[in-house]
Amino acid sequence: MKAGETPFFAGKEIPKEYLAAHFFNRKKELGEIPRKLRSKPPANLAIYGQRRIGKTSLLEKIFVELEKDCLPIFIKCEQLMPQTPHSFLNNLAI
Repeated sequence: MKAGETPFFAGKEIPKEYLAAHFFNRKKELGEIPRKLRSKPPANLAIYGQRRIGKTSLLEKIFVELEKDCLPIFIKCEQLMPQTPHSFLNNLAI
């Protein structure tokens, strides 16, 4: 991190290059979620919470670990919000 930079990224996701150094206070989730995803059969999970509390950054951090032995797929539902059924399917396909 350069002098004068802040480790806080309110209103946006933590850039990937900062995930290791500036992601903290989620030890329980960082252990529990990958364990559940690796279980046989894998557990279905939903992560929910108020806006801007780090849900996406938590998943990005977990995906770095999961990429070593599986193919994580991440769908940002806010980007799928349809105007029409056709636009929903088009967004999902993208």
